[in-house]
Amino acid sequence: MPQFRAILYVALVRLCRKSELCPRSFELEGVTDRETKPRTRGTFGDIFHARYNGSLVCLKSVKVYQERDSPEAFNERRKNAYKAFSREAVVWSQLSHENILPFYGIYFFDNTLCLVSPLMPNGTIYNFLGDQPTANRPHLMYGVASGMEYLHRNGVAHGDLKCENVLVAEPEQALLTDFGFSYVTDMIGSHFRGPAFSSDQATGGTHYFLAPERIQDPTRRRDEASDVFAFGMLCYEVVQGIYILERR
Repeated sequence: MPQFRAILYVALVRLCRKSELCPRSFELEGVTDRETKPRTRGTFGDIFHARYNGSLVCLKSVKVYQERDSPEAFNERRKNAYKAFSREAVVWSQLSHENILPFYGIYFFDNTLCLVSPLMPNGTIYNFLGDQPTANRPHLMYGVASGMEYLHRNGVAHGDLKCENVLVAEPEQALLTDFGFSYVTDMIGSHFRGPAFSSDQATGGTHYFLAPERIQDPTRRRDEASDVFAFGMLCYEVVQGIYILERR
């Protein structure tokens, strides 16, 4: 079964990238009360809050900067960004586990594509522990490990495990999120590289969480082993209650 799922991942991702479309079944209707200004701004997307079927949701939008280039170059960058988001949506939509943030679908507004997921008021695991220092940290880390094991069992490497990509639901349930760097592993004898969007353009992923072999060889793909290394770094941050080198 895992091998078959990996084949489906690759086929769906390639189809979306080729057609520059997401499956129609992903499109949501009934999203209301969308905020006009983003709650947070990221390097590759902004976060808005809204409601879907009466529940609070998070909208992660595509961000494409209008640089000093031609309209053709801007349109090409915009197309690549949408391809990357479509790829993330396909991979995320195939995941279902108690320690994976649920994927609701996609939503368009003002020609902007958004990925929709439930809103987690506790925020990231780092923020949660700041507010709840007596929380059960081993239990939270077990949840992260359980979600990571599920991904690996189904032929997917997360590719960017870190505190910012672990949210906390009630009661103290860790949820993995942000699959923009996820990678379908070579369990079927081939693999599919993710988009070249990264907080570290040379290698992909967050620098302080990169396994040594990936730093030494920037072309080395993300895999289960590099996830485990990042998980160890994440455990250190959770136990110590500090950001590694303050991300500097």
